[in-house]
Amino acid sequence: MTHRTDVARGQEIVARWCNLAEQRLEHLTELFDTGRWRRYHSEQAFLDNIREARAAVDIWRELLSREASLDNSPIDLSWLGRGRSKLPPAAISPPPA
Repeated sequence: MTHRTDVARGQEIVARWCNLAEQRLEHLTELFDTGRWRRYHSEQAFLDNIREARAAVDIWRELLSREASLDNSPIDLSWLGRGRSKLPPAAISPPPA
């Protein structure tokens, strides 16, 4: 019997959540296309719902594209492409002994 690694199981879970987020966005898109959204939402509430669904899909797709490290801790790639931040002088000085 083949044992899957924790990483593979984690990716499977993320893929399932990504799929659910995509299904939610598809459902909201269908509501928009048919005009049925007016039965359930105000215009502003529906637009907020669409924005939230799109953000969720983007986040789950980004998580799906990331890999875990060997010790199973997540690798944070958010720092890539950013310049060095300048800390205020108080933050640089060592703590008092």
